[in-house]
Amino acid sequence: TGDIVKEMEKENFDIAVTKGDIQYVIPASQITIEKLADRLNVDADKLEKIEVEIKMNAVSDSVLKEYKEVAQKMQHELIVPPVEFEVVATATGTDGAKHEVNVDKFSNYVERIIEIPANLDPSKITTGIVFNADGTYSHVPTTVFKENGKYYARINSLTNSVYSVIYNHVTVDSVKGHWAEETNNDMASRLVLVDYANFDADSAITRAEFADYIVRALGLYRDEDVESTFSDISESNSYKISIQKANEWGIISGYPDGSFKADKTITREEAMAMYARAMNVLSLE
Repeated sequence: TGDIVKEMEKENFDIAVTKGDIQYVIPASQITIEKLADRLNVDADKLEKIEVEIKMNAVSDSVLKEYKEVAQKMQHELIVPPVEFEVVATATGTDGAKHEVNVDKFSNYVERIIEIPANLDPSKITTGIVFNADGTYSHVPTTVFKENGKYYARINSLTNSVYSVIYNHVTVDSVKGHWAEETNNDMASRLVLVDYANFDADSAITRAEFADYIVRALGLYRDEDVESTFSDISESNSYKISIQKANEWGIISGYPDGSFKADKTITREEAMAMYARAMNVLSLE
């Protein structure tokens, strides 16, 4: 209930829920119970009236089939069945009506730990992914670790949705023999470097390209309709989503005239400013 969540928040506790071979770890503060009370039309001193449910469920067979078809088309291998994570708060408000609110966005990373099947080579885990509404998916920060003889994938994300892990080994032809070959291959395999067929490691980078790499690396990218806040970013701009997500999370702010200048080569000063703001998203100092 909401009052228990509030007490856990005061003590900086995490809530860890385990179901089968999956664990969901969420700081109590990320449930933002007092904000939920306001949205549920519940008085702040009546938090016990709020029920908070944490759900971890496998997707339906029809959805799983759709996801597998998308992965196959991308030439990726789904390693574990996708799982949907939800945090749902319900309550009867002061108006006498029953309300329900989904907690689908967080201010800090929330982790999901998935056990890797014993018969699977852990090196076949490339990255965790988050699914979009249309079945496409994007990278989310992921590490593989071993504990008590078992391997696990730790997936970190700033949203709730459906998650899985994939195997996707990519070799970027243009960087063979380059000093950054290993890094570029890794970023392409993790879906951070998307247009790797046209990647030129030694060319200058634009502001839009740099924003795209950061947004995808942080796991902020979602394939969804967004409205640009910048005067010079058209609906057809291929970097529109990344630019808007970077703006939404405070990584970029554009120029005083309301423009972003996507095709302008980024300066070192601008790059360092974006890095610093990205560290704020990661809660690093």
